[in-house]
Amino acid sequence: MEVAVRPRHLVFSLVILLSTCFSTLIAIAQTSASNSKSCDASAGTVALTIQTGSLNINHLWLKVRNDGIVGYDSAKGHGLTYPLQYGGLLYADNLMWVGKVYDGQLSASFMPMPELRTGGGAYKAGVRPGGIIQKGIAENSESDAARVFRYRPDYLTADLTLDVASLKDIDKAAVTRAMVVAMRESYGKDLIEWPWQRGAPYVDKNCNRRMDPGEPPGLENASQVVWFSYNDLNESASKSFAGDIPIGFEVQVTLWAYSGIPNLDDVIFKRTRLIYKGTAVGLATSAIDSLYLTQWVDPDIGGGSNDLGGCDSVLGLAYAYNRTYQGSDQDTVYKTLKLSTPGLGYVLLQGPLVDGQSHDKAIFDFSVRQGKQNLPLSSCLVHMTGLADGLGVPTGVRDYFAWNTARGYSGQGSSLPHTRPYLDHEQRASKFMYYGDPASGSGWIASRPNHFWYDNSSLLNSSYAGGDVRLHMNMGPFSLALGDTQEIVVAMIASHAPTAAENVTWLRNRTKYVKAIYPNLGEYAASFVTGVPDAHNPPREFALYQNFPNPFNPSTQIKFSLPVAAPARLAIFDMLGREVRVLHDGSLDAGVHQVTWDGRSSIGIPVPSGVYFCRLVQEGRQLSQKLLLVR
Repeated sequence: MEVAVRPRHLVFSLVILLSTCFSTLIAIAQTSASNSKSCDASAGTVALTIQTGSLNINHLWLKVRNDGIVGYDSAKGHGLTYPLQYGGLLYADNLMWVGKVYDGQLSASFMPMPELRTGGGAYKAGVRPGGIIQKGIAENSESDAARVFRYRPDYLTADLTLDVASLKDIDKAAVTRAMVVAMRESYGKDLIEWPWQRGAPYVDKNCNRRMDPGEPPGLENASQVVWFSYNDLNESASKSFAGDIPIGFEVQVTLWAYSGIPNLDDVIFKRTRLIYKGTAVGLATSAIDSLYLTQWVDPDIGGGSNDLGGCDSVLGLAYAYNRTYQGSDQDTVYKTLKLSTPGLGYVLLQGPLVDGQSHDKAIFDFSVRQGKQNLPLSSCLVHMTGLADGLGVPTGVRDYFAWNTARGYSGQGSSLPHTRPYLDHEQRASKFMYYGDPASGSGWIASRPNHFWYDNSSLLNSSYAGGDVRLHMNMGPFSLALGDTQEIVVAMIASHAPTAAENVTWLRNRTKYVKAIYPNLGEYAASFVTGVPDAHNPPREFALYQNFPNPFNPSTQIKFSLPVAAPARLAIFDMLGREVRVLHDGSLDAGVHQVTWDGRSSIGIPVPSGVYFCRLVQEGRQLSQKLLLVR
């Protein structure tokens, strides 16, 4: 249902303002960014002990907090470093939501009608750690059960020095044996107490929907998994963020990463589940209409004050890259480290689930849902400090800023709902900001006028520099009834191109690979850890192994094994079953063999992007593998 949103009553706004002034918030010390961040993070709630955790299994190191803030590092201002423990890519990310809530509570005009409410968090959290036990009753946020849980399958034998260094933010040389033992014990404790009953993922080998002995935590063959939950039932915390009363959301966050898996060593995955459990005074018929979710990101590429950003609506990608420091094409932090300046991308792999046509298919919990659709990004905005960033918007009306920006409209003048669009470089309305190509300098590209500066030849030049960038990846609208669950999945991708602007090209290409693999992450990862028979010891089975790389461009290696010496045929087919290329047709010895397909047809013409099948036939037996070519 669509209900007009009206301005708040003056008295009600004053009540909110006064109550907010007397609340206290977790003080979040900002060390490397602008004062605007510090101001937004310093208004507060009741003092609360925040638990932290980290992922550090591949080339990325990510810190997380159990109040929903991902990437925040109070010590150095960077909670996502790349490469491991060098530089930084992220100041913080969080989830925000805004929608029209009908739960029987009084609205701003003291009427029981649908009311626009905002929640979640940005630099500060409008939530508390822990889930919701039952309608209106939250877990104790200070309890051990509300902590960040971590799992890695090899925790008993792995060298955990880096785990300790990452979590404690110390040099590896400072890690002691006692610290490593304590870390191993911490992993063991999380394994024993793994909260599968509350939504933490596990391998359900017998498909009975319970975690039985011998069934480990984890999902999709991940090398490391982190899980925690939080809720918005604390009214003081909820109002401190946007001035609104709670909705009754429980949020479950799972982060996971892979080590040694091609195309995934620079990627962290994040699944966020939103469960509408309701408030204590809410109606049994409570519902939310026109709900939008915003994956909010504050990238800081190195120094963080000269970044630019953009969006790719086709790929569902939001990204940040460094501008330039006096013509050097380098961020000062990475220049000091003598490393090329990287880029950071967030790609939506799976949006909220909505009804579709009978022939539609969607993904939920890594399974196909017939007759459903996953919503794509509905809009993507890039804000800079002082340029419609919303940081100075008063708490009592911040939901209007969220409502306007979540629908893809301008953040300026957000004291009332409006539909003023952003205009691109040709004065056309667009809900996807800065969709151009920074590498070539074409299209709509982010820029911000900078002061004059002198280059190396001492000539006065005018330049465009970046700023402190925030990304708003918006999804919606959709509806929720009490008891409904939604989930979204995003991938955080790092890149290290030779030049800063080229990172956008790299991020787009890596996004294509990741999207081609998803949701079959587990199968993809398993294909690289399954042992392949030694060519010197003839195999006892007829086997066709997954090609590598896959997806690929322009060529891929195909390995197969034959138990006997006999004629064999290996060929490529398209989705319609048409033969594209014969890679081998003739006698072969028993053993392991490998051939290369260069993505060309039998007449030497490059074939288009798409799914292809490799078929191996010998003595009446045949096997097939799916290949994905991404041009």
